[in-house]
Amino acid sequence: MKTNLTNWLCGLCAILLIVVLVIQFKQQGRLDALQRQQESLSSAVSQQQQQQRNLTVGLAKQVTNLGVSLESRLAQGEQQAKEKAAEIANAVQQQTAVMHRALGKVIPVELPESLTNKLTALEARATDEKSWPKDSTETDAMLAGLRDLVRQIPPWAEEDLLPRLNALRWNVQSLQVLQANASVDGEALSTAAETFANQISTQPDGGLTNITTALASRQADAMQRFAVYRRESAIKDAKEQLGLAVTTEALAVWQRLSEWTNDPTDGQQVLELRQQLRSRLLEEEVAKFTDATKASLQKFGALTNVALRRAGYFRTMENVTVQRLKLLEEPNTSVGAVNMLADVSASVEARINEETEKQKLDDYGRDRGYQQWALRKIADFRSDFVNAQNQKRGRFGDSIRGPEIYTDYGMIRDVMVKHLLPVSLGNLDSAVAKIYGQAFDDGWNKLGGKDEKHLQTEVAEKDATTAKKTPQNYQE
Repeated sequence: MKTNLTNWLCGLCAILLIVVLVIQFKQQGRLDALQRQQESLSSAVSQQQQQQRNLTVGLAKQVTNLGVSLESRLAQGEQQAKEKAAEIANAVQQQTAVMHRALGKVIPVELPESLTNKLTALEARATDEKSWPKDSTETDAMLAGLRDLVRQIPPWAEEDLLPRLNALRWNVQSLQVLQANASVDGEALSTAAETFANQISTQPDGGLTNITTALASRQADAMQRFAVYRRESAIKDAKEQLGLAVTTEALAVWQRLSEWTNDPTDGQQVLELRQQLRSRLLEEEVAKFTDATKASLQKFGALTNVALRRAGYFRTMENVTVQRLKLLEEPNTSVGAVNMLADVSASVEARINEETEKQKLDDYGRDRGYQQWALRKIADFRSDFVNAQNQKRGRFGDSIRGPEIYTDYGMIRDVMVKHLLPVSLGNLDSAVAKIYGQAFDDGWNKLGGKDEKHLQTEVAEKDATTAKKTPQNYQE
């Protein structure tokens, strides 16, 4: 019994174990399913969150684009509204202008009383010479008032008031020109006269005649004063140039003064100043020339080439002579200029005379040397001529009768060519020329025999081709 109970309990435990295992297996399955569901749910949640984020970003972009688009549309709408308003205003203004043009004669255009009073006051002040501006401050104030008035005039009234405004503007500007150039002097007078003339040339219809008269009067006064200033300035400059040790603009001043040589007030003074300036110019020109000439003489004096040195002296004398002739044609030549050229001319002439004396001495020395050289050549010919006539040659019985004496005519020809033909007969003194002629005749006649005639021809041919020595090259 106990055994059966034990077996039964064991079986029951086994069954309970199996049941527990089955239940545990089912619970594990459920747990796995729940875990999978949780994971799936987490994934779904993540996807949903990502979608929400994407939707949020897309929505933000749409909002941004919508805002930009809306702002752009608002800006375009505002611009279109402005353009439309401008078109409407322009149309209204055009219609108003047309209406006023059409009804102007029936319904006169009237300015506010304050503007009318300002316009009338400005016109009245420009008309009354006693009310004209006395200084630049009043002129500026009057211009400022005119500008302020123009700014306050309604656009529909500008066309009707334009002639009055142009005239008033010119009147005020003219008063400014008169005031601005009231105290000009010197070089500024020329600019002032030109300014007055330009202002007169731009006078519109309605411009006041009294202002035009004032401008013309001031223009004439400025031109007259400027002419006086120019004349007095030229006279002043001339005196300053004459007071300088070395003038700087004497020529320009001399030329400027030519405009007033016939002036009834200062014409005589101008002529005298021009003469003095011309005299100074000539004197300074001559001084420069003489300094340059003296420097050239120093350079020529250092030349070792005699011919070149002498040519330089003669060329310098020629230039000095040309300058002296120019001074003779000048009515305003100063004594100082004449004396300077005379001194430098004497200096050049002294150098030329010195060179001439040297040349004479050199020529005399060469000439004396040439005469002595010619006499030596004649003596050499005589010696060789005698030898040519006393040639000896052996013959039978020399020991008893001696050698035969004969004349070598070919040798005579040769010594004539060698010693006599190089001498220039035209450069010989009279006595030397006679001695030369006697020697030449002796040799020539010796060759005059019947058998020696051809030797004379040979000497003549040599004489035609032989270069004659002169006192200048006989030593070469």
